[in-house]
This record gives sequence, structure tokens and C-alpha cells, in this order.
Amino acid sequence: MLKNLIKSINEKGFFHLLTANYFIGFLGLTSQLFVAKFLSPIELGDIKTLQSFIAVFSVLAGFGFNTAILKMCSENIDIGRKKELFSKNIVYTLISMSIVIIFVFILANFKILSPSENVNNWFVVYILVVPSMVLTSLSIAYLQALKKIKLMATLQSAIRLFGLLLIIGSTYYFGFSGFVWSSIVSSYIALIAILYFVKDDLKQPSTYKLEKTNFEYAKWGVLANVVGTISMYLDILILNTFSADREALGYYSLATIFLLGLNYVTGTVQSITTPYFSEKSNNEIEFMRVYKKYYKLLSLVSIFIGLLALFIVPYLIYFIFGEDYHDAGIYFQILVFKYIFWSNFALIGIAIWSLGKIKINFYLSVMTLVISIAITFVLTYRFQEIGAAYGQVIAYFISFLVFYYIGNKIIIDHFRKLER
Repeated sequence: MLKNLIKSINEKGFFHLLTANYFIGFLGLTSQLFVAKFLSPIELGDIKTLQSFIAVFSVLAGFGFNTAILKMCSENIDIGRKKELFSKNIVYTLISMSIVIIFVFILANFKILSPSENVNNWFVVYILVVPSMVLTSLSIAYLQALKKIKLMATLQSAIRLFGLLLIIGSTYYFGFSGFVWSSIVSSYIALIAILYFVKDDLKQPSTYKLEKTNFEYAKWGVLANVVGTISMYLDILILNTFSADREALGYYSLATIFLLGLNYVTGTVQSITTPYFSEKSNNEIEFMRVYKKYYKLLSLVSIFIGLLALFIVPYLIYFIFGEDYHDAGIYFQILVFKYIFWSNFALIGIAIWSLGKIKINFYLSVMTLVISIAITFVLTYRFQEIGAAYGQVIAYFISFLVFYYIGNKIIIDHFRKLER
């Protein structure tokens, strides 16, 4: 049975994507570790703050059209129709993106994003990365929907390798400013590279009108993605406001960098399963077979690598950065349980989304975000960085319980209604 499982997921491109993701993850982790070596803890904290804000605003700028593409182009429809959907969604994305960028530029100029002057000043520049991130995300969602997993993985690997060299070199020679500008340049090179592979699919009649369903998916998609992104970066966003020690924020940021390496397994499983869940959303037997198979796989793997990292990463931090970064190892040992809990409900949210219940997925996400904000806010205000770490673990444990019991019930009820 294990042999058949491995063969099946290999045919779907899992191991190819996993290998590529870990190569990408290794490159990303390596670049950030080098950056951390070349910058002060305070500057590292400022960079993490900038990246957290950019992540949220990029989701808003994309307005969920990548969600609509992934959902609708994963379904059994004509390839010509898929190309039309992709082409038209690009147009609407450009509109939403322009509005958000103007709004955020105004916020940054009024210097209300952060108590750090450095963050406010550089955000006006760093906002330039948003257009490339949004359009790249949309194109990747399209390739993912078409199940071009190997192409997507290979392309991303090559792009990240170039970005690694550019960012490390620029940060070494020019410091904080070098990191910001090289990040912007590498993001546009990535966009140009991926557009080369989808450019022919963009040559569709401009008279095609998107259906109401497309905007429904986009609307609930952006709401759910914003909530999910805020949840992911909530600790950094709250610490940005309430941390009394920007250097301690830098140590905390280093811990979250190591946490990124663990996220690639979960992200890979999500990437693989999304189009297959959507495709089988009207077939209970096939859907539940795929769902249970990947849930069990992800649960076991996340627990294993999480516990392994619990013991290894603190020693790596000490070896690479020295005794001064001891606190980063402590923060990581707490935050690793956040990863384990997240991995054990991440696939449930994808399954609900794939059934077309994006609205319900959003409501569940809001419920867990409100809980997370309350817990993390109180513990951060009282105990600073260590409180933020424990707050995130508690919040994600509660999220796991909510999604496991309510989410699974929603999936079961969906197929019961289909039988009637």
C-alpha cells in the first residue's frame, strides 16, 4: 500500500515539486541567513516587518483573482476557456493592483505603518515589488491549475537561484538598501521569466466577459487569503507595534526564517492537492480517498520533521550566529509547534475551498483569526517576544481544533447533500 501511495504521488509530480521546493527553500533560507549575517538584528527585524506588510498588501492587490483562476481552471472545461479566464483575470488584476498601490503609498508617506522610521521610509520604495509579486502569483496559479507542476517547479528553482546570488551580493556590498533594491529587481526578473511561458495563453479575445462566479470566487478568495496572510504574519505585525526592543524583534525574526524551511512540505502538498480536489469535488469516493491519503501523509511528515527541527535548529543558530543569538533558538523551539498544528489543519481548509465553499472557509478563518489576535495581543503586550511565540502556538492549536471538527463536518455534509 505504501508503495502504491509513493508511486501515485510521484506521478502527480509531488517529489519533483518537493525537491524543487526544498531547493527553493534552501536558496531562500540561505539568502536570508546571509542577509542576517550582513545586517544588524534591528535591520533584520525591519526587513521582516517590511516583508510582512508586503505579504498582506500583495494579497489585497491581487484581489483574489489568482484564487478564481486556480479554482475555475482546475475544473473540467475546454482549454480555450481556461486561456480566456486567465487573460481576462489579468486585466482585472491590474485594476485592483493599481488602487491598492496608490492607497499603500499614501499610508507610507504619512508614516503610520510602523513606529520604526526606517520601515516607513523604505516602504515607499519596497512597495514597487507588489506588481511583480501579484502577476507572478496569478501566473503560477494558472500553471498549477493546468497541473504543469514540473514546469512550475523547474522555473521557480532557476529564478530563485538567480535571486539568491543577486540579493546576497547586493546586501553584502550595500547593506539594507542593497537588500531592498535587489529584491525588487529579482522579483521583476521572475515575472518576465514566467510570463514567457504563458504569453501565448494571454492572446485571447478581449470581448470575453467573466461570469459572476469568477468574481464570487475572487471576492471570497481575497477575504480568506487576507485573513490567512494576517494570521501567518500576525506575531510580527503585533511585535512591530508593541515590541519595546527592536533588537529582540530581530532575534524573533531569525527564528521565523528557520520556520520557513519547514513550511515547504506543507506548501507542496497544498499545491499538489488543490487541482485534484477541485476536479473530484463531485465524486465523494475519489475525493475522500485523495483527501485521507494526503492528510495522513502530511500529518505524519510534519510531526516528524517538526520534532527533528526542535533539536537541530537551535544548534544551527548557535553555530552560524554565535551565542548572542541564543534567544532566536528559544523562540524557534516554541514556534515549531505552531508549524505542526498548522500542518494538521492546512489541508482541511484547502479541501473545503476545493468544494467551492470559499465563503465557509473564510468564516472559519475569521473565527480563528479573531481568537489568534486576542491571545497573541494579550501575551505580546504582557511578555513581548516570548509572549508572541506562545500566543501563536496556543492560537494555532485552537485553529486546529476548529478546522478538524467543524471543517471535516462541512466536507461530510457536502457529499450527503449531493446524494439527496
